[in-house]
Amino acid sequence: MDPLSLPHDDRVAVVGADGSRLTYRELIRRADSLGPSLPRDRKGLVALFGDRDLETLIAYVAALRHGHAVAWFGSAAGTAQRQGLVRRFRPDVVVAPAGVLAECLAGLPYHALEGGASGVHAARRRDGTAPEVQQDTSVLLLTSGTVSSGRAVRLSGAAVASNSRGIVDALSVRPTGRAATSLPLYHAYGLSVLNSHLIAGAGVLLTATPPSGARFWKEFAAAECTAFAAVPFHLQWLMRSRLGWDRVPTLEAVTVSGARTPEAIARAFHRRADAAGFRFHKMYGQTEATSRISVLAHEDFADHPDSVGRVIAGSSVVITGETGVAQPDGVPGRIVYRGPNAMQGYADEAADLAAPDMVCGTVDTGDSGFLSDGFLHVHGRATRFVKPNGKRLELDLVERRFEELAPAAAVGTDDEKAHLFIEGRKSSVIQELRLDIVRQAGIGPEALQIHFIDSIPRKKSGKVDYGSLAELAADSL
Repeated sequence: MDPLSLPHDDRVAVVGADGSRLTYRELIRRADSLGPSLPRDRKGLVALFGDRDLETLIAYVAALRHGHAVAWFGSAAGTAQRQGLVRRFRPDVVVAPAGVLAECLAGLPYHALEGGASGVHAARRRDGTAPEVQQDTSVLLLTSGTVSSGRAVRLSGAAVASNSRGIVDALSVRPTGRAATSLPLYHAYGLSVLNSHLIAGAGVLLTATPPSGARFWKEFAAAECTAFAAVPFHLQWLMRSRLGWDRVPTLEAVTVSGARTPEAIARAFHRRADAAGFRFHKMYGQTEATSRISVLAHEDFADHPDSVGRVIAGSSVVITGETGVAQPDGVPGRIVYRGPNAMQGYADEAADLAAPDMVCGTVDTGDSGFLSDGFLHVHGRATRFVKPNGKRLELDLVERRFEELAPAAAVGTDDEKAHLFIEGRKSSVIQELRLDIVRQAGIGPEALQIHFIDSIPRKKSGKVDYGSLAELAADSL
């Protein structure tokens, strides 16, 4: 199935960073011109190594319209990672910017294709060893932190369509709306912004310009965008900015997801939204659930500021205890998603792509939290804790306490100690908070180590790079 089912009319689908415009009719025409270059007698796999450029978007639309699966590999950095993914998954067709295409396919059995009117740079596998792909699979997304190992989430076309429609309903995306591609399309959150706007017949500003700068907001205003998708880092930057981004007259909504938003930042941003007249939505999701799981409506924020909202229509969440039994309202446990947006399973190599649905509509998110009056509250990763002297210390809860003072991130080490990295310098307030936490937890002060750092390391997605912090913590032992 084509999960997007694009309208075939003259509404504007894409606005370029240079102001150029492409209608849905023209987008479909250019996508269909690439169709003859794709497999005709079987479901194929099309790998995309680009991101927020028109050629990559055309290839994405073309693959879905012709019934193929798309692997978003744009997060791969460097020739070795790209070639590793191609060897591992053996895609039928590889699409990439011209220089990158030649580089990542050097010595591999591919030949260049003529992109024709599509303008797409692509290559086709020529040795007949392309993988068998499960008929319902439409999208592969690499999970966070597994680019080098190549673990991908398999998503069905039905899941992509269902999740996109759920987002459209929850955010009231209208055909007159327009969102900027402020996040990479190879991430579930960024791709969900694109999918939900295309399925609604709305438009997108196709730009790779970083949102933390004046150029992006000039493009945003010139394209008359209505929606901005952010991660918490963006909100922190925007609250300090003097660019006047909140005075863009067409801005209607800002969403935040991708990581936990510090409560103080969320409250301040909600007040800013009220003052400027746009809506602010906290969201929660996972790649394994196709993207969004819940949305907190702007009007619900005042009563539920620490919640990530209600589960989107057609889905449900169950909180389970250690034995797997559902917990009552208000009792914390493990967050389990159930619904049509659940992944089909993981794929580590080409042979995994033919597997049937392995999860049957249920995904253990690995996060802990609770439900209260229909609103979901997320504590953090269920495995993010240390146990000094047998006393459990939740790393995400430690982060929350310190984030009221400054940006902070915590990791654990093998000796069951917590290491908190905090931006700034030593202060008596930080030391007092540290002692308060260890007293409440019943542990010694040596179990919570404080490290001061110029800035918290982050990935391209804006998420905290816990791997780098873990290395710093290990080096301090």
